[in-house]
Amino acid sequence: SADMLAARNADGETLAQGIARIGGDPTALTQPLRGPDGTAAFVELHIEQGPVLESRQLPIGVVTNIVGIRRVLITVEGQPDHAGTTPMDIRRDALVGAARIIDAASRQASAASGNPHYVVATVGKLAMTPNAANAVPGRVELTLEMRSDSNAVLDTFPETLMAGVAADLKALRLTAGFVQLSRAQPTDCTPLVMDAAQAAADQLGYASMRLPSGAGHDAVYMAPTGPIGMIFIPCLNGRSHCPEEWIEPA
Repeated sequence: SADMLAARNADGETLAQGIARIGGDPTALTQPLRGPDGTAAFVELHIEQGPVLESRQLPIGVVTNIVGIRRVLITVEGQPDHAGTTPMDIRRDALVGAARIIDAASRQASAASGNPHYVVATVGKLAMTPNAANAVPGRVELTLEMRSDSNAVLDTFPETLMAGVAADLKALRLTAGFVQLSRAQPTDCTPLVMDAAQAAADQLGYASMRLPSGAGHDAVYMAPTGPIGMIFIPCLNGRSHCPEEWIEPA
């Protein structure tokens, strides 16, 4: 989409510029090679990238849906001060406020997950100023990523989160707000394909379970062209995209 081509990396380069830089033609991406009903079905095979199948000793996972992903940048503003000469009771420590937000996000996701939706929330990136051992942090930026099979959860998660910590932040004499960085919609797998995958596993004598995919996959981009499905197999300790990734042959 035009929005995707306009997305920028940390260096400010757009996706379109990056494609052109390596010799590609970004304008060629605007016309799909396959339209609606262009495929009879698309079935993607993949390791689970998580620990569920291995922990339950199941060889097959039939994927029900692929989560949507929403990312927001939360900024907490306080006041930078000398770490040694500023008494605790008058500090405006932005990192303390950020810690309250991170803890609240974890609790909120834990409470929402499995009832009945899959929900996870992660703060995997922090930027702090002055970022010095002898300075009270005056400003913290944290990137919050939420993943869920529910649009309703994604639509309201950060808003609910920030409303819930507002009193704590006020007591700490801090201000905070957020802007959205990106949003991807959840994608349901096709029931007919799920049923066929489970029937095939049953016929071959493989125990299976149905589960959502917490990671993004190619099937998301094939969904507009026709029915989709995914089949997971377990991976050692749920590890992926690392040297420890391992799949034991059946």
